[in-house]
Amino acid sequence: MAQNTNLNIAPYYDDFDQSKGFLKVLFKPGYPVQARELTTLQSVLQNQIDTFGQGVYKEGSMVVPGGVTLNNDVPCVLIQNTYLNLDVELYREALSDKIIVGSTSGVRARILFSISATTSTRNNITFYVNYLQKADDNVTTTFTNGETFTCESDITYASTTIAAGTPIAQLLNSNANSRGSTANVGSGVYYVRGYFVPVNNQTLILDQYDTRPSYKVGLKVEERIITADEDATLYDNAIGSTNFSAPGADRFKINLTLIKKVITDPNSADFIELLRTNIGKIEKKVERSDLGFINEILAKRTQEESGDYYVKKFSVDARENIDDGFNNGVYLPTDTTSDGNTPTEDNIAIQLSSGSAYVAGYRTERLSTT
Repeated sequence: MAQNTNLNIAPYYDDFDQSKGFLKVLFKPGYPVQARELTTLQSVLQNQIDTFGQGVYKEGSMVVPGGVTLNNDVPCVLIQNTYLNLDVELYREALSDKIIVGSTSGVRARILFSISATTSTRNNITFYVNYLQKADDNVTTTFTNGETFTCESDITYASTTIAAGTPIAQLLNSNANSRGSTANVGSGVYYVRGYFVPVNNQTLILDQYDTRPSYKVGLKVEERIITADEDATLYDNAIGSTNFSAPGADRFKINLTLIKKVITDPNSADFIELLRTNIGKIEKKVERSDLGFINEILAKRTQEESGDYYVKKFSVDARENIDDGFNNGVYLPTDTTSDGNTPTEDNIAIQLSSGSAYVAGYRTERLSTT
């Protein structure tokens, strides 16, 4: 799939046309170099890369693993939005990756990231943490309601510094502890619209205070043209030249941003699905490169020499459709079944376990019970 952005407009005039079969731009002495020739030169080379890439990878395929992971049990603490009449939002972001200590309990934890009160569905600043040490009683594993906490290192925000060991925030007096769910994609490279596009390490909150998320998680593809107005590094940096500090050439960029969509949303051309979770269980996950026509060659060979077979056996089981707390049922009364229905005692649930098999030479895998 080629890029969507049309560059055959002012001021780029990229008139590359694959049907003409041009393979090189041949510059000649005595003729001025045109802007369109320089842009088209890149398109000629990019077309060669795209042609090769399509033979090896499918659109949206992971090239250099930036693996996706699901964490549906992330501890978090809700705090009072102000402390000693100071808005904690002023230094909330400065606390990321800092180690905090409960003033009463002695519990130690590292703040992974946080959300503001306006973002929180409970209207309180929330810190998502990784607990490092139990309380002084060697029993308590979480912060206690209403306690204050300090930071083990100095915090600097704006022109203010809060010294290490100074109380900086206070938990809610009740229901201060909760758990949420997140998805993460590591740094890697994906084959997108003919380009090998880097993706940065990103973490996305799926449910702020729930551990049973149901979403499609993937990368949103966004094509952009970056100018010197947006990125100051595009101004000419050649000190001593007449063009020093003048706006330089624009840049074409593809952004890959980790987003979530409800399961019922159809996939679109600007979305690469990496993970699907239903009530906290992984139903789909990208773990390897999705190859192009070379995969068909390998599949044909596998089919001819081995036929169809399973690697990890599937099993079938019958369970109660609705869970009343005693019957080992599948769904809670508030859940939605895989078919989109409301759980009821009138139905049963037929389960197909996880497993993997080779069918017609292609590897097929179920990651969770369906």
